[in-house]
Amino acid sequence: MSAFSEASKNSASSLHTGEQICATYGDYGNDFFFLHYGFVPSKNMDDDVILFDTGTEAVAWYRETVLKEASGLDAEALCAAALSAVQREQARMEALEAYAPNAADACVPLHPLEAVRRRCVDVMNHFDSSPEEDAALLSDGGKLSDSMKLLMRYRLGKKVVLLTVMELCKIAIEEEVEK
Repeated sequence: MSAFSEASKNSASSLHTGEQICATYGDYGNDFFFLHYGFVPSKNMDDDVILFDTGTEAVAWYRETVLKEASGLDAEALCAAALSAVQREQARMEALEAYAPNAADACVPLHPLEAVRRRCVDVMNHFDSSPEEDAALLSDGGKLSDSMKLLMRYRLGKKVVLLTVMELCKIAIEEEVEK
């Protein structure tokens, strides 16, 4: 007898009529549930959102968004300026490190969690509706087909993940500043 058959036999013998049976599909994100099972859990702590497909894409976004915003230069001018600045900066950082070993860390233009928060904002801005609008459409579900309800729950779940990360980044940065 297989282990599964034995577990089923033991479980079935301890059940009583009318007793509820609970099952789990596992700890997966909504993408997995949507693609493999055709439903999206209403609350899923294991859901996620991909902010970048590759590290190269993340670096390009940082250069195009954060550095361009900070410098006011276009991408080509920014790269040229960065190249010449690297040589000057290296000498400056070596001198700074000699006088104040931990001061170099303060020269980072943007906190990493702030960069993550900004990327989440960018991703949120690609949606054509707010989470509140999606929730309102779902609560008035009579006008939506079952497929549209499923898609709306999926999209709302992604927005909740982004909003949660944005809030957690904000809190962590504020706590770090207070220290």
